[in-house]
Amino acid sequence: MKRFSAIYCISLLSLFTLAACSAQDVIDFETMQSNYVGSYFGQKPPGEKPEKFAPRLFTFETGYHSAVSFSMDGTEAVWSLNQGKKCTMYSKMEDQVWSVPVEVDFGLKDGIIDPIFSPDGNRLYFISRQAPQMGQPERDRIWFVSRTNDGWSDPQPIDDVVTAHATHWTFSFADNGNLYFTSEMPAARGGQDIWMSVFDGEKYLTPVDLGEAINSDFREMTPCIAPDERFLIFSRSRDMADLYISYKNPDGTWANATKMKSGMNTLHHDICPVLSPDGKYLFFARKFRMYWVDAKAIKMN
Repeated sequence: MKRFSAIYCISLLSLFTLAACSAQDVIDFETMQSNYVGSYFGQKPPGEKPEKFAPRLFTFETGYHSAVSFSMDGTEAVWSLNQGKKCTMYSKMEDQVWSVPVEVDFGLKDGIIDPIFSPDGNRLYFISRQAPQMGQPERDRIWFVSRTNDGWSDPQPIDDVVTAHATHWTFSFADNGNLYFTSEMPAARGGQDIWMSVFDGEKYLTPVDLGEAINSDFREMTPCIAPDERFLIFSRSRDMADLYISYKNPDGTWANATKMKSGMNTLHHDICPVLSPDGKYLFFARKFRMYWVDAKAIKMN
């Protein structure tokens, strides 16, 4: 059983190793207490143009593999470092003060990356290359842990119909549990397409290709679905990755995706969009740095 304790200076360090990969992301505890207090690490909310998120905290030299993800109540945060070893960091806010970030891997020897909380907050999903069973190939698959009375369950892979797909990078859940993810199936038009798997209340159903309105001869990846599935934001990569958006038509089909405006794209990679749990902000990675923007910017696209 994997646990997060409320006594961070001692208990967390006894449960999770502060490996070398996380050293640059761990700020002196006194500094954390004085500078990172309140929602979203105490940062001033952004406007309708993207801004760096908590630039004094997120200083890892080679950047970040995905945007930060917050729990539904806003008191927990997880993020991944951009480097060879799969490395995910965790911090929790108690009495308005954020804890020193610690590395978490839930006992998976290959580490975990690209974490995201489930809509109900009861699970933490992530990517791991570890093979679920002996003899299976090591490749990216979606795994999860469930909350328990004393922490988290042991990790397990998501349903077989989803893990049958080779995947990569971030994925997203609607409020009804439907899963949007990047598939690298041989039939993918550009090598990577976005697929969706319906959650029927008990299990995930066979994933479906979102079709030509979303997927092209280029690479489509890192989907971020609106809680009500009204719109989908994702990255399309030619030489550089740009953020695109598609709105759902009244008949349930997707409108042709368009490149986002309002400063959402640059000459660098703009990728891994994630909505904040309160719907107020959109987080994403730019040039492997953390950015955020007021969600009103979405309506301008």
